Amino acid sequence: MDGHDAQGDEVAVHGRGGSAWAAALVLAWTVFGLGFLALAIWWNAFEHVDVGPAFGRAALVTLPPLVVVHLVHWTVRRRAARRLVNTVHAAVPTVTGPPTARPASSTTPIAADRPPAAGDARATAAALEAGAVAVLGAYRSSVPAPIAATRIGGLPAVPEDFVWPECRHHGEPMQFTAQIEHEGTLVSVFVCQFDPGTCASWEADSGANAAFVFRGRDLRLAEYPASPHGDPDDPEPAWPPVTDDEYLLGLAAATTPSDEDEQLGVPDDVWFAGQYGGEPDWIQDDETPDGLRFVASIESGPLEFDFGDGGCAYVFSDGQRAAVLWQCS
Repeated sequence: MDGHDAQGDEVAVHGRGGSAWAAALVLAWTVFGLGFLALAIWWNAFEHVDVGPAFGRAALVTLPPLVVVHLVHWTVRRRAARRLVNTVHAAVPTVTGPPTARPASSTTPIAADRPPAAGDARATAAALEAGAVAVLGAYRSSVPAPIAATRIGGLPAVPEDFVWPECRHHGEPMQFTAQIEHEGTLVSVFVCQFDPGTCASWEADSGANAAFVFRGRDLRLAEYPASPHGDPDDPEPAWPPVTDDEYLLGLAAATTPSDEDEQLGVPDDVWFAGQYGGEPDWIQDDETPDGLRFVASIESGPLEFDFGDGGCAYVFSDGQRAAVLWQCS
């Protein structure tokens, strides 16, 4: 069993760098805000319109364009977050028969009507050789899955010496987000959800998130971590380090990506959960950690992970160490 490496440095509690859209929205609010005041004062002082009606008129003139700007922003960011390279069904073979006997590995067993696992070497190779981006679909399996299957939520599969990571800022257990089979390893991801926004969990080296690389077959389900400060008997903690639910992740073909359909062409009971392989579809700027390669992106998905407004987590690894960060619009 190889060791694992959590990314961590001192927490810097501050907001993310503004994107071009953030600057545009600030400019729009400034321009329309000043326009609102100027029009209201003009009508009141020079046209002798009462204060209330003057402000009402100004609002009718300046608010609609501001609403339009926000609608355009929402549409563009949603399209960017959902934009995926079209894949063809031939690039990601579909399982057509019942699950076969599995070797002693961490490959997810897939029901007859489900896509192959993200760690399925044949499916992954076929998709990437075709220049496709593999879409991750979250679904429930009709058969028990190995503990190291690619999935989101629940308890992680870990080695015997595993110590649950704690947020450097809060001192609380991070929330297990996902584990992803990747090139013979299991990449396990944790993000602090103690009080979203108060620690820099979006930064790869903040100490408010962690990513591990596990090898070998001697993995077990981790024990539920205890909060150093919370009530261990609280049945519904405000910052659960383990979600109540979990979903397996498999490769799905998205032939007709649609901004209006988060399923992106996959069956109704399969949720769009992210991207596997290819190049990351950055919401903001490229933040690839030095020396690491892109593994997958994880959307908030059916478990509603808190990655900010329309956010997405990005997972990286070089086979020995790993990192995770997230961005939002």
